[in-house]
Amino acid sequence: MNSYYSHSASNIESGASTSCPVRNRAWRDFGIAAIGIIVSLSTAGNVGAGGLACDANFKITNEKSKAVKVLSLIYQVEGKEHTEGLSNRKLSSGEDHTWKNQSLGKLAAHNAMEKIRIEYRNDTSGEGKISDPWGPAVKTVWFTTEVAGDCTNDRTYELRIP
Repeated sequence: MNSYYSHSASNIESGASTSCPVRNRAWRDFGIAAIGIIVSLSTAGNVGAGGLACDANFKITNEKSKAVKVLSLIYQVEGKEHTEGLSNRKLSSGEDHTWKNQSLGKLAAHNAMEKIRIEYRNDTSGEGKISDPWGPAVKTVWFTTEVAGDCTNDRTYELRIP
């Protein structure tokens, strides 16, 4: 047998076990780009990321005959409820207060919320309760017409505790 025909190319000559630096770099760069696209798409839906949250004003009026302590706003976006805490401010009967630039972390500016309500505590002082002058947390009914239209950073929502 002729040695010429029995000779096969070495691994180095055939490139069988050597890597191609250009090809490996291209695949690595492609992988990094793909990961970047996936991460950017997954965070685009996160409204609170990057300052996209709507920062509206909320004027709340206490229409009850007793004082209340305002705890939070509860709002609904895409069927899900979200809560934003307020400053536990006491409002006397007939008093109102405007929370300015209250950030709604799950609602992007120029989008609409479906409904909103207020969580508060009633003043129970003078009712013979020793432990706490404020009753348990209660929530108003859902307000829907008050939130019609898109949330913008200069909008003032006027809500009331009946």
